[in-house]
Amino acid sequence: MKICDWLKKGSEIPIQVGQYTETIRSFLSGAGMQAEEEQICNVLEAFRRETEQSAAKHRGLLEDPEFFYHSYQDWKNESLTAFCPGLNYHVKGVVLPQPGRQMWFRIEVSDDGHLVAGFCLMNVENREKVDTAALTANEMKDLRRFLDPLIILPNNWWIVWRFSNGKQDASRDDVPNFNAMNRCAMHLLDEEKRTKFAQEAFQIFEDQLLGYLKPFSERSCD
Repeated sequence: MKICDWLKKGSEIPIQVGQYTETIRSFLSGAGMQAEEEQICNVLEAFRRETEQSAAKHRGLLEDPEFFYHSYQDWKNESLTAFCPGLNYHVKGVVLPQPGRQMWFRIEVSDDGHLVAGFCLMNVENREKVDTAALTANEMKDLRRFLDPLIILPNNWWIVWRFSNGKQDASRDDVPNFNAMNRCAMHLLDEEKRTKFAQEAFQIFEDQLLGYLKPFSERSCD
């Protein structure tokens, strides 16, 4: 009997085959999500190594192990896929007059899947983002004591941000997208290429972002 004739008979077997097919599809979908999560964690871990080797001490960046807000560590350990996983670094020496407010340097995979980095504001007392677009003139003045005003461009909780290619425009074929798993993201499956990418992208973050920070030794609210 031909398979097509067998399927047309409407027996219970095709129903069972369909059930097995759905089970396989579900399994493969879960495996794909797990692979995507692992890929993102590997990339952020590569950036973490780059930060620790250079900017953490030189730029005064402190990763707080007790406050992993939307960190890839939380995302990995608890499988919380509802937020953008990233790396958080408190910028030391930036003392803002508002209670609980801190300036952070953050590297994250945004909700659209692209890799970005920038400076943002967080209220660590209530664990809430600070809307930088709603800052008063005096609050903006406080930020300019620590960060060159030329690059300040408030957006949501970001003071300023960049894609991993150093740009903010729509042309970002050279930026990994972990939702679409574009060619750039697939390129990072290889450990050697991933390490090289993290090194090159972090240098861009140094030039486009961290380089505009006031030197650690000169930071003051006075």
